[in-house]
This record gives sequence, structure tokens and C-alpha cells, in this order.
Amino acid sequence: MKKALAIISLIAITSLYFIGCSTDKSSKVSNGKYYLQKSAKSEEEPLKLELYFDSSTSTGGVSVGKEERLLDRQEVIGELIVGELLKGPSVKSNLKAVFPKDVKLISFSIKEKMAIVNFSPEIQSNMEPLKEEICLKAISASLSQLSGIDKILIQVDSKSIKTIGGNYDISKPILKGQNEFTKIQVK
Repeated sequence: MKKALAIISLIAITSLYFIGCSTDKSSKVSNGKYYLQKSAKSEEEPLKLELYFDSSTSTGGVSVGKEERLLDRQEVIGELIVGELLKGPSVKSNLKAVFPKDVKLISFSIKEKMAIVNFSPEIQSNMEPLKEEICLKAISASLSQLSGIDKILIQVDSKSIKTIGGNYDISKPILKGQNEFTKIQVK
């Protein structure tokens, strides 16, 4: 009986060892950190959230009720990308911020494969041509990571604008991956 118990224990321990050492095909390791690999399907699926609101009745008891929301995953990621650009580079980095200090993101949406980035008026300031070009390239390169967009439209207070710094024409949407911009001709 002891021999059978020892064999069963050995099989169980060996099985647990191999299960624990199996590779996870949905993640990869880089510099000791795990990163989830993107699949086309996961980018298309909506992001499901559960939000809780007051569902108390007039009879007393305090309670909360659940409401489910489905959000467009690409819009959520796009909004995060622009938010991180606005925060600027990390303290440890030797990179420089690309936006004027007080710029805020009012909204971010995707309509018909076009990212619509709506900024506060502070984005429109007199910029040196190089600074404005860097700003436009940073927006284009960062948002071009989104598979669900082909173009980027920059707005201020939900209105189309001609330029953000007076040097480059952005009255038409920026194409995904675009890094050349039309200079405004001074008369």
C-alpha cells in the first residue's frame, strides 16, 4: 500500500512540475517581464466593464446595482496613448515633451477608421517649425500603432483647425504613419 501511495504521489508531483513549467503561448518574456501578445481578435473585441451605481430604494437600505458597458477597445487605447503623450516622457528619460504644458485632451473617438483627437485651445500656440513638426510626428507615430485607424484628425474644441503652431497645414486628416507635413506658405 505504501508503495502504491509513493508511486501516485510521484506521478502527481511530476504532473504538477510539468504543468507549472509549460510555456504560455499567449505571452512572451522580454528582459524578465511578461507581455501579452496581441491577437487580431482581441483588438476587435469590445472592452467589457462593470460599473456600479446607486440602486437604493426609498424604503431604506443602501445598495448598488451593476450596469455593464461595452467600450471600443481601440478608442480606449487611443485615448490612453494621447494621455501619455500629454504627460510627457518619464523622469528617467532623456526625451522631451512634445506638447505645450497646459494642453488637455477633451475627447478621443474613432469614426470610419479616422481617429478624431479633440484638444483644448492651449494646443494652438506659436511654435517654432521644428517643435510643431515634432508634435505632429509624435501624434502620427503614436496613434499609428492602432490597427483600427487609417487617418488622424486634430481638432480644437470640436472644431477643425488649419494649424496648431502656425507652420504646418493640418486642415485635412493626417494619414496613418505620415511623417511629412505641408508647410503653410507665408505671403
